[in-house]
Amino acid sequence: MRFLLTAERVAPQHVHTSPLVRESARGLLERSRRAAGGSELRGLCERLRIG
Repeated sequence: MRFLLTAERVAPQHVHTSPLVRESARGLLERSRRAAGGSELRGLCERLRIG
């Protein structure tokens, strides 16, 4: 998660259009829903328009 947020801070245009980032974030979100997803992850997914 930390690496995704750092990448977003450095190059948001690349992160927001990357299929690999979207897939990674979606997988993390699905797993975190079973536990208790962090606010950073939910924020990133909102910015990526992943629900």
